[in-house]
Amino acid sequence: MNKTKTILMSALVAVAMTACDTDSKNERTFSFPMANYAAQAGGEAAFSNSATTTRIDYENSLGEINYPTISLPNMSSGSMKISGLKLSSLPKGEGLQLSGTGVTPVVNGATSLGSANVTAYFKGYNGYYMIDFADGTSVTSFSIPLNYFSTTTVTSADQNPYTTNTADKNRYSVIINAEKKTANIDILAASFAEKMPSMSLRFKDVKVFMNKNSVTLEADELIPVTYNSSNLEDPQPKYKITNLKAHGTPEHGMSLTFECAGTFHVTAALVDVYTNNQQ
Repeated sequence: MNKTKTILMSALVAVAMTACDTDSKNERTFSFPMANYAAQAGGEAAFSNSATTTRIDYENSLGEINYPTISLPNMSSGSMKISGLKLSSLPKGEGLQLSGTGVTPVVNGATSLGSANVTAYFKGYNGYYMIDFADGTSVTSFSIPLNYFSTTTVTSADQNPYTTNTADKNRYSVIINAEKKTANIDILAASFAEKMPSMSLRFKDVKVFMNKNSVTLEADELIPVTYNSSNLEDPQPKYKITNLKAHGTPEHGMSLTFECAGTFHVTAALVDVYTNNQQ
């Protein structure tokens, strides 16, 4: 039990760095904001941003997820609590998983939606919740922000393909606003060519399309911004971005492509957990 507990606690270190985290000897509770998509099969969808709290019981390998407030289809916003989830480690040391089959979430103090199958991943700095109710209602939640490492490849007519896959270049942060259906994408230490000056770029107000267990981002054209020493926006028109498309899932991270400055074609594979052999 002690060895298993140590492995599980280690898997939560990255998540705890970005979440509000409290600890005791055999339990850990952490919370962070989530972007939520909820829909009925063939019906309407509800979008919300909310806080969540997750409690991990290492001694009994159990977990609990609590939404203090969430919007569900054809219901007023309310709370949802899911207990009795099984705790396990993800393969390759990528993080933790909570799962449950036929569990009964308590929604607004009642169990009227019936049983559900639940899977939650905590990978790197990110959290993902997937809930499927027996009545066809589903909930997919992505943590805010989603922080990724990347393998980024840039091609252009003027240079050979340029690839980065180290932890200190082209790190991406995706900040989803489910209610506005937009996202900001931050690229930390953006590097699209050998002699490109080091900078961090923000792509603002990218369109977001949330679906069951996935999210898609699109922008036809945008002007990225940097931030000066006074934290004021500094537009960078010479790095104009066009044809941006991205698709992400809880299982596989995110793929991203765009054109920069009319010259560089950028393709990035975004992953939750950095490895030394990402390519």
